Amino acid sequence: MFFSASKLKVVKQATVEFSESNKTLQWSETDGNLLDFAESAGISPMSSCRSGHCGACTVELVAGQIIYEHDVSADLQGNQILLCSAKPATKHIKIKI
Repeated sequence: MFFSASKLKVVKQATVEFSESNKTLQWSETDGNLLDFAESAGISPMSSCRSGHCGACTVELVAGQIIYEHDVSADLQGNQILLCSAKPATKHIKIKI
């Protein structure tokens, strides 16, 4: 399992690897969720509601773990995560985008 809402905490800093964009960047807790972070790095993932309900920002988490900053209701399969609500819970994560 790549993510869980229980017992995980947001890390203060993490290395975030965007595998298809060929970017590896340092995230800190002041950078917000992974959607905001990706956009600030010049990556343009799909998004819509920005609150974890529509599923437009769904991507595959290849490595690491995340935690959601609030409840999400989008239908997720396997290793899919919602960028709009996710923050790193491990020091390194790899996202397929």
